[in-house]
Amino acid sequence: MDCTSRFSRSYKVNDAGCWEWRRLTSNGYARFFYDGAVGYGHRYSWEQQHGLIPPGLELDHLCRNRGCVNPGHLALVTHRENIQRGREARIYCKRGHDMPPAGLCMVCYREGQQRFRDSHPGYRQRYAN
Repeated sequence: MDCTSRFSRSYKVNDAGCWEWRRLTSNGYARFFYDGAVGYGHRYSWEQQHGLIPPGLELDHLCRNRGCVNPGHLALVTHRENIQRGREARIYCKRGHDMPPAGLCMVCYREGQQRFRDSHPGYRQRYAN
């Protein structure tokens, strides 16, 4: 069986149009054996439709679904832009608090400050002046 037919049988289209991977994943990303090695399914999907990914660029999941292998839901971006888009899309921090547009959860920040003060009781006295 060739790669294209194996690939086509490995995902299911959901209501949002995402081609959700139904097989092996790594941190939520589709894993797929092609060209003699295991690679990412979204990269395979992109390369089949658009060609090789240029050096210095990577794929961004516009749908924010790591398991999606739909080439229409992918875009070529720099690493910096990919990270920035991911941060902008977050509405909750990793602990579930609302995330402000600035990207810093103030609840977690204040809790971290309090943990530091609790574990370093003499800190304020030593550096007050």
